[in-house]
Amino acid sequence: MAGSQQELLIMAFLVAVAIVLHMLACLVVGDNMYPLIVMFMYLFWPLPFFLCGKKQESFLDSDNGGFHTFGAFIIGMFGASGPCLTGVLLHTGSITVGAGVLSLIGGVVVGAAVRYYSKLQAEDDAGF
Repeated sequence: MAGSQQELLIMAFLVAVAIVLHMLACLVVGDNMYPLIVMFMYLFWPLPFFLCGKKQESFLDSDNGGFHTFGAFIIGMFGASGPCLTGVLLHTGSITVGAGVLSLIGGVVVGAAVRYYSKLQAEDDAGF
């Protein structure tokens, strides 16, 4: 039980760090709230993973069905939307370079939390 509490604490810490980085990008560096849009994209990123279940073992595995494949597509869409939206905001001059860098670092931290959770799920599935 102590291991699962520690893992949950690590994931909560990673998400909290990502939120703080995005708040810093909004208030300190950028002086506007556009990086919050990027933060919401990153926070919606793991939602299809939770709703659609575990990932497929292989591309040709037909036991998982279309629901899991659709979930993987939505995960990719949210995962690519965060950095791309940051690039668009930087290109249009809506946010500063410092705010864009903080936003991208926050996205990497959220990605680390999602990857850590998927690694834990793979370990749980291997244990049975």
